[in-house]
Amino acid sequence: MPRVALNATSTFRLNGMRNDYSIGDVAGILKVTTRTLRYWDDIGLLSPEWRTGGDHRLYTEDDVQRGMDILIYRSVGIELRDIAVLLDAPSSATLARLRTQHEALQKRRADVDAMLYAVERLIEETEMDKNLSPSQKMRNLGDAWPQLQEEAHEKWGNSKEWAASAAAAESMGKKGWEEFSVDHENFAAELAEAANAGVEAGSEEAKEIVDKHRALIAQWYPVSRSKQVILARMYCEDPRFDETYRGNAHYLRQLIEAQAQAEGLDLGNLVWD
Repeated sequence: MPRVALNATSTFRLNGMRNDYSIGDVAGILKVTTRTLRYWDDIGLLSPEWRTGGDHRLYTEDDVQRGMDILIYRSVGIELRDIAVLLDAPSSATLARLRTQHEALQKRRADVDAMLYAVERLIEETEMDKNLSPSQKMRNLGDAWPQLQEEAHEKWGNSKEWAASAAAAESMGKKGWEEFSVDHENFAAELAEAANAGVEAGSEEAKEIVDKHRALIAQWYPVSRSKQVILARMYCEDPRFDETYRGNAHYLRQLIEAQAQAEGLDLGNLVWD
């Protein structure tokens, strides 16, 4: 027997007249979580018109297509708030925004190509058992790294953290560098998923993310929660760091600061301890 579906105006139709998808079906098609779909519905980004008599979401083929469009826009670095505008904007406005994003992606691709080349050099030299100093490894990572290293040395060159991170870099073999790279990429992906799904600062899920970030940094030097907040604030001030977290540095800062507050830290009186 066909099911009855209701929309926001309380009109109805019989399912079976067209293809309908449950929230689980759509999550499977789009390869996202049902939590993400509920968040998109809450912010008006993807709100299915129809619901069952039990108030369960029913997605149409047009809804699924809109979901695919959202993922395409998100994959090229466009924020959710901008995607909502693009999907409902005239084609001329959408085209202008996409051209701007295309230019940004071209620059990012050039940066990534340079990094890939640098990492390939590191792999080759490591396989040849060539001993590299930390400064040589940093130089091999491209034009941006000497500048970052100089800035870091100016700020922390005489600190115990600088010495610890230099020692860690010196001892890293090929496997160590590869594992750190994978761990960082996995964390950036998890952070992006949490941002898309609307994981709230102060929640248990947010704490897990904050602790994972702290563990990543701890591979280089001991990091207290206070240090972690200071680092997160620095990420937001430098677009180079923000890019490594896929544009989610400000979101990461929110999570870290909320956790620090929950643990009793005074965010207005932090120390690098």
